Amino acid sequence: MITDGGNLSERKKLILKAIVDAHIQHGEPVGSKILTQNKQITCSSATIRNEMAELETMGYLEQPHTSAGRVPSELGYRFYVASLIEHYAMTTAEIAQINAIVYEQTGITPDVEEKLLRFARAAIAVAAQMSLEYRQALVGKDLEVLFEEENGEYYTGHAPNYVKVYAAGDDLHNLIRQVKITALHQDGVIGILR
Repeated sequence: MITDGGNLSERKKLILKAIVDAHIQHGEPVGSKILTQNKQITCSSATIRNEMAELETMGYLEQPHTSAGRVPSELGYRFYVASLIEHYAMTTAEIAQINAIVYEQTGITPDVEEKLLRFARAAIAVAAQMSLEYRQALVGKDLEVLFEEENGEYYTGHAPNYVKVYAAGDDLHNLIRQVKITALHQDGVIGILR
């Protein structure tokens, strides 16, 4: 699967951008008929359908069901954000104008905003520490885990307490298995199947 868009022709990029834009605007699968109405796309609906099929094969689009149009995949959205949308940088004057409106509407002054930011950072740090301590307390315990997806060498799933669990095994997808927690992972715990 291509992740950097290196194999995408300009026409594929244009079609992908039009599909993402239309899907964001309407929230529904996008078909070739909608794309033929786009003034920037000058090819036939048959060509558009072929390009859409290729974009789907490459992983940029998905088709929810056979008769539906296409929707962007996660890869399609990532490529759109990284390469296709026109980024807009606000000027210092625009930022100051927005801040003035926010301060006026909320009554929050810059010094209060700074205190709120410090409080939010402290709350995040406390939550991270509590999460770490909670996960540390799980080491050595047995948990029932619903495995949801394969993630490299591990399957990942969640225990009833919403902790993310990593465990190695054969085809654990959508299975509930007993797991002994053996170690911490950066965003969960690691365990072995019982």
